[in-house]
Amino acid sequence: MIFFVAFILSCVYFWYNYIYRPGWNEAKKQEYIQSRGKDTVFNEQKYNNVISKLDERRKKFESSSSKTDDIFRLKK
Repeated sequence: MIFFVAFILSCVYFWYNYIYRPGWNEAKKQEYIQSRGKDTVFNEQKYNNVISKLDERRKKFESSSSKTDDIFRLKK
């Protein structure tokens, strides 16, 4: 039981330090902010392709669900 309590307390301690006491100084924060968007490339064609496929799947799902028979014969 003591081991379990010690384990939980150590987890809470590490979680608290990770969230509320980050190890970055101001220079490292500014470096991260400046380098954050450099490697990201937005491919609009692929994005639109994915969106169109999602719309097709949604339409297929909606149309197929309305055509199912009542397997319990509840509707008269």
